[in-house]
Amino acid sequence: MERAPHDVGVQKLAAGVVARMPWLARGAHIGRVCTALTRAGIDPARWTATSLIEKVTEHEKQAGVNAAHPLRQGNPLAYFVWRIRNAIVPEDTTAVEVAAARAAELAAERAEWARLREAERERMAKVDQAEVQRILEQMRRDFPSRPKVRRRTVGGAS
Repeated sequence: MERAPHDVGVQKLAAGVVARMPWLARGAHIGRVCTALTRAGIDPARWTATSLIEKVTEHEKQAGVNAAHPLRQGNPLAYFVWRIRNAIVPEDTTAVEVAAARAAELAAERAEWARLREAERERMAKVDQAEVQRILEQMRRDFPSRPKVRRRTVGGAS
């Protein structure tokens, strides 16, 4: 029976996971890792290999669980899926989603600053420069600069 290929996102995620945990695909096709991740409910649009592995590791540290050494795992891929299912709550926000939300916030801030800069440019364009110069000249006449008083420096030098 011929199967349709896995989604490219799943393939990239599986490749990233296997790059960090090569024993998961030892002696097996990478497609098995793709299938396992898909069956575990991992959405490649929500997870990167790094964020997935970090989430599993963080959960195990908080729970006080020590992962079995790769050489002592009878079925490393099944063990990893078990670890994923214990660590991940599907409704939780992922690192990818947090980063996307922050990027959206920053884009909105940049757009607001651009809008403010443009409003300031428009305001400055409306200023009558001749009137500004006339006011400055009047201020110079009304408030002439005082002559500078020379002060003696310490030691008698001038």
